[in-house]
Amino acid sequence: MVRDLPKILKVERTTVSPWLEVIAREVSFSREAAAETYYAIAQPDYVAVLAMTTDSQILLVR
Repeated sequence: MVRDLPKILKVERTTVSPWLEVIAREVSFSREAAAETYYAIAQPDYVAVLAMTTDSQILLVR
């Protein structure tokens, strides 16, 4: 038997800025219970860099 739950019933995307989008998913976990809404943040790919010295000190810029 193929399990058909949980099931995403509806997806809404709200663009906040060119760098941030909020995704709201309405999810059903059982036929008897009310659907629940789950939120996520979609962002474009990015890179974070942590600079360290050879003696393991972290470099910060004020």
